[in-house]
Amino acid sequence: MTFTKATRTSIKPLIGLFGESGGGKTLSALLLGRGIVGPEGKLGMIDTENGRGSIFSDIVPNGYDVLEIGAPFTPQAYIDAIDAAEQARIQCLVVDSTSHEWNGEGGYLDMKEAALDRMAGNDWRKREACKFAASAQCKPEHNKFVQRLLRAKMAVILCFRAKDKVKMEKDGNGKTKIVSDEHVSPISETGLIFEMLIAGEVYAKDAVGGYFRCTKFTHMDLKRILPEGEQVGVLTGKAIAEWCNGGASMAKAQPTAKSVSAKARCWEIVAKNVAGLTKEGYKSALVSMSLIDESTDLSAVTEAQWAAIYAQLAEFYK
Repeated sequence: MTFTKATRTSIKPLIGLFGESGGGKTLSALLLGRGIVGPEGKLGMIDTENGRGSIFSDIVPNGYDVLEIGAPFTPQAYIDAIDAAEQARIQCLVVDSTSHEWNGEGGYLDMKEAALDRMAGNDWRKREACKFAASAQCKPEHNKFVQRLLRAKMAVILCFRAKDKVKMEKDGNGKTKIVSDEHVSPISETGLIFEMLIAGEVYAKDAVGGYFRCTKFTHMDLKRILPEGEQVGVLTGKAIAEWCNGGASMAKAQPTAKSVSAKARCWEIVAKNVAGLTKEGYKSALVSMSLIDESTDLSAVTEAQWAAIYAQLAEFYK
């Protein structure tokens, strides 16, 4: 055994994104993945959502491969899918949704209930006494899934569904009440999110998804790459990949010509349908469809916003 000098090279990032429905988790994860692998890299997705993972195939630059899996959503089913992704030489894998492994049909919680059924049947007092034993029987299967994620030979982005966070507060009369927190928490085993290189909530603002609130990072550089309250996308993924391969500290990635495909697609689809389109006419068209405001500076629109705008344009012009 020999010690060598520590260097930050070829790190395979494990990223966790969680949020409520409509917050932009899936598209944000795919855009991040495209940035991580580059324009020609192989991006893949494990889809547990009955084919809904393919709806962004015309928005994500150069597309992505998909593997659909259905119930039962056992830890082993996810492990087998990760194995298949490695065999397919996927370079970045998006898993949507990871929450199914925990509370989906056949997931960990169902496995635990089945173990309790075997141990105690309908004797509810005995079931209560057997909860620890049932967990001890099923938790190793979940732990195998976690360990497989940590051994993955590719970047992995996990998407989690979310639930409201609640807390107890005293009102003006001194009475304790339960209130919902302004943020949400991922639906998963509590410790899984702490295995991530980066984790955070993805949410919508003014009906546009993809905004990010970082809740876990392992290095201050990563916190700067993912600034609070901004959208994540291809550029963010590129910055993460550069950092994982030994890149210098950076506050924010700068745009490149290859990262404006969503913006370019918006222009192209409008130009195909509006004869003699000018820059002024283009903005007017977007305003008339309520996609932007009159005061919007097009040069300030982010890539993730252009992706959301394109999705609505494609629907409008189809």
